[in-house]
Amino acid sequence: MLVLPLMRADAGGTLAVAVLALLVLLIPFRRGELWAFVAVPLGAFVLAACALYAMRTLATNAPASPPYQPIAAGIVLGILGLVLSLAHVAG
Repeated sequence: MLVLPLMRADAGGTLAVAVLALLVLLIPFRRGELWAFVAVPLGAFVLAACALYAMRTLATNAPASPPYQPIAAGIVLGILGLVLSLAHVAG
């Protein structure tokens, strides 16, 4: 019972972050606005935090063992994207 609402919430968050990232990349990122270089990686962090919360809730309330590796990989890629964005802004 708990899995389906968590999957729907995570899917909605993923769609919202993807649309936001697309809009930011198409308009302000191409113009070179500084805030856009940080906005996309921060959106990935918000999405990862929501997914981690959903997985932790599932793991504590159901006899399940959700895979944390994809979320950890997403966080690492988000950190890499943030570092590369900040290096692009600074240089």
